[in-house]
Amino acid sequence: MKIKLLFIFLLIMQCKIFAQTISKQNLEIVCKEQHCSIQKADSILRNCGYIHFDTTTYDFGNVIEGKQAKHSFSFTNIGNKPLLLTNVRCPCGCLTDVWNTGEIVPSGNSSKVELFYSTQGRIGKFVGGNCQGNANSYNSTFHLQVTGIVVALTTQKK
Repeated sequence: MKIKLLFIFLLIMQCKIFAQTISKQNLEIVCKEQHCSIQKADSILRNCGYIHFDTTTYDFGNVIEGKQAKHSFSFTNIGNKPLLLTNVRCPCGCLTDVWNTGEIVPSGNSSKVELFYSTQGRIGKFVGGNCQGNANSYNSTFHLQVTGIVVALTTQKK
C-alpha cells in the first residue's frame, strides 16, 4: 500500500513538474503577431520556440561623425522549445551585427542582437538597412532597423 501511494505521489509530482503553463500575456503577443486564435497561439507556444523582440526599430537621433553607434535589440524565447538564431544579415556595409550563437532555452529566457553603425564619412540622415535574421522558431524570420542623423564634428577657431 505504501509503495502504491508513493508511486501515485511521484506520478502527480512529475505531472506538475512537466506541466507547461503559458502566460496570458504571451498568448496575446502571439495572437497579435500571428493573427490567430488563442487556441492556435497556445499550440504554437507549447510546441515551438518563439522569438519576441521588445522592439524591432531604433532611432539613434543625432550621432557625431566618426563615432560608432550601437544598439542592442533584446528578445525573449516565449515558447517551450529551445531557440537558436541561425543567421543575421544587414544588406548595407555600414552595419555589423553580433548575436548569441548558443541556444536560448525556453520559457522566458532572453538574449540580444547588437547592431553597430559606422558613421565615418556618412554625414546626413540614414536608415540602417532592413537587417534580416532567422531562427529555428515558429516565427523564423525577423527584421531589425536603425535610423538616425550623422552630424559633422565642427571645430570653432577663436
